[in-house]
Amino acid sequence: MECIRLEEITKKYGKDKNTVTVLDKFNYTFEKGKFYMIRGASGSGKTTILNIINGLDEEYTGTCYINNENVTNKNEKGKAKIRALDMGYIHQEYLLLEDLSVLENVKIRLKCKNKYLKEKITSKSIKEKSIKVLESLGLKDHINKSPKELSGGQKQRVAIGRCLVSDVEIILADEPTGALDSKITIEIMDLLKGLNKEGKTIIMVTHDISILDYADEIINLI
Repeated sequence: MECIRLEEITKKYGKDKNTVTVLDKFNYTFEKGKFYMIRGASGSGKTTILNIINGLDEEYTGTCYINNENVTNKNEKGKAKIRALDMGYIHQEYLLLEDLSVLENVKIRLKCKNKYLKEKITSKSIKEKSIKVLESLGLKDHINKSPKELSGGQKQRVAIGRCLVSDVEIILADEPTGALDSKITIEIMDLLKGLNKEGKTIIMVTHDISILDYADEIINLI
């Protein structure tokens, strides 16, 4: 079943003689529950695809559909709602707020989701659910720590926890293992594959050929 469809996506950077086209009428359909990996040289449009799906990049031509809904022409509020309710984004740099605890970093995701819910999640439920997710990721003893006190692998688990806590069906991941050693990379990939087996659609950008076997489909960009 279709989850995301990109039609005739063209993305250019620069102006006039300095214009560079990274995606030229790109078409692809992502199916629900599959694990996709996107490969390609630097500047081939890998991260751009994620940002278009996530609504963070609006300067392109073509159309992006999510669950058969045209989201390209939605305003920022509409795109923010989709980000809050339907998808999570895991970055290589983790993007954790270091002035907040690990627990608060996860809770803030549910607080964001709450803005778009008619029936609000109570503060008590937000805390309980966030703790439960962190415990399931092996972070029980770290919930009150600052992200600055965590290892790279632990930080990435917190970033994954932000996605899980809001029950999103689509997980976008931009080089999530790029800064991790091989042992931790396998741990993170096993975790992501486990989520995929539970029905999550995962679209991941990677340069690491050693982890390609985790994917159901590989998209190679020139």
